[in-house]
Amino acid sequence: MVSVVLISNVKKGFKFNKGVIYALAVGLFYGLAVVVDAFNIKHFDAISYAVIMAFLPGIILLLLNPKAVKGFGVVKNLSFLKKMGTLGFFYSGQAILYFLALAVGGKASQIGPISQAQVIVTVVLAVILLKEKDNLLKKIIAAILVTIGVILMR
Repeated sequence: MVSVVLISNVKKGFKFNKGVIYALAVGLFYGLAVVVDAFNIKHFDAISYAVIMAFLPGIILLLLNPKAVKGFGVVKNLSFLKKMGTLGFFYSGQAILYFLALAVGGKASQIGPISQAQVIVTVVLAVILLKEKDNLLKKIIAAILVTIGVILMR
């Protein structure tokens, strides 16, 4: 939590708004998803489970918002498909490795926090590839705090 406050722009003040509520809901849903995944992966092959988990959220979202089908025209755009193909490749690798970690490593209480190493990788890659160098010292300190938090959760 300290790292979140550190990288937030506190000069403008902290406001409890819709974005904060969504972020808190993300935390709740993520925690629940990790626990459900840890339970389910004991009964399924990790790769098969990853395939199901790739399609099921899309189906649920379409049931909740059928009008979203109107936006599917973008799939015809080759540039969009290239970008989504790259994303799909990395996301697939991440999903399979995550489910294998749960299947082999076991404890959701450890796999969840350890998987947050993605924060550190994201900060480093954003600095290198996206040239996001503003508040670099704060980002590095926040990444270190996340790492310390993960180590303490072992």
